[in-house]
Amino acid sequence: MPFGAADAESIARALKILEPYTKGAKAWFEDGDEAWVKGTLIQRADDESVGIARLVFVRDDSVTSTTAQLVAQTASHTLTTSPMGLGESGSMRRRNSIKAAPLEDLLRMVTRASRLTGGRISSMQRVEDNYVIDIAFSELVEPGADGELLPPLCNPPILDCTPDLTTLSYLHEPAVLYNLKRRYEQHLIYTYSGVVL
Repeated sequence: MPFGAADAESIARALKILEPYTKGAKAWFEDGDEAWVKGTLIQRADDESVGIARLVFVRDDSVTSTTAQLVAQTASHTLTTSPMGLGESGSMRRRNSIKAAPLEDLLRMVTRASRLTGGRISSMQRVEDNYVIDIAFSELVEPGADGELLPPLCNPPILDCTPDLTTLSYLHEPAVLYNLKRRYEQHLIYTYSGVVL
């Protein structure tokens, strides 16, 4: 492995940590205007020979092309969305594109970045309404690192507006804030955390 001593056990542990991050999974991302925004995972690529996983999320509040188009485009490592701008049929369209780097370029960029960041390889980049996360398996299996490197997952929609926060599958800042916001919008002002109001 080029990055750290990731043996078969470390790779297995990293893949186990990444297990909930499958296509269609929703996660939270920090935002300067809204505090937290939801994004949907549209592409995940694990390269065990290099020891890196790449996750590509698209913001849920952006207008995108159909799921079939996104899947077809991400298969070739290009993500295109179409919000805003007038198309030929008069419909609103905007075109953005993210091209994933080939493996050789990724290795070169990661090696350079790790030297610049004091050894840290993993990174998250925001391009328009998309988030591209590159995670080194060797860093992911470090104790407590998954909370720093991976975006927090969203709770299933059935748990929206739950009155008791302890019933949430994922209990973290964005989940609590989102639940409180949804309850406030529905004039349900009393929210519990276990037996505490």
